[in-house]
Amino acid sequence: MSDGFSQSWVERVHDVIVRDDLSAVDGAWIVICTDPVTGFTSYSGPYAGGPAALAAIDWELGHQEAWPVEERLRFTPARLGGPQALGQVADPGSGGAAGAAR
Repeated sequence: MSDGFSQSWVERVHDVIVRDDLSAVDGAWIVICTDPVTGFTSYSGPYAGGPAALAAIDWELGHQEAWPVEERLRFTPARLGGPQALGQVADPGSGGAAGAAR
């Protein structure tokens, strides 16, 4: 295997990984909110990217600083996929057939 081939292969793998990571960050995201006292769960969004969802969480957490720790709402950011994308959102590299079979 020549250095040119292995470098080219490494660059292609790198490009695929970076492209997938960027699409994950830039895609639609939601925030899952759970009340630890009642167990009630709600969702907000979609947000125009992961950073926007994290900013919303940060804003909400700032408003809860005076609350007792055990009563503070729990927030989780999550990628929002299309209606037929179950499984592919969790594993974007799974391909169409695996996602369609679920």
